[in-house]
Amino acid sequence: MIRAGQTAEGVFDPIVHHPDFQALLKDGVESVLLRKLHCLDVLRERRFGFYDAAYGRPDPSGKKASPTLQFTTKLWLAGLESQLSGLRSAERLP
Repeated sequence: MIRAGQTAEGVFDPIVHHPDFQALLKDGVESVLLRKLHCLDVLRERRFGFYDAAYGRPDPSGKKASPTLQFTTKLWLAGLESQLSGLRSAERLP
């Protein structure tokens, strides 16, 4: 839960600033903050892959995502891809 005046990133400050987490970063671990994808329940229910939903490919039943679902998923993916592009280990991800 995010308190008034707190950002989504700020919620994780106690973890990110913890000595154990800092030690992991010093050892080369890279962290990514995944933003909430508000339509994730819909994607799961319809068994959509992220890219399938974002780029208008049909779900297993043959129906395409609505324009709103496509846009929301595409925007979330763009944010994720932007974060991953700055990681040294990104080339090892599927």
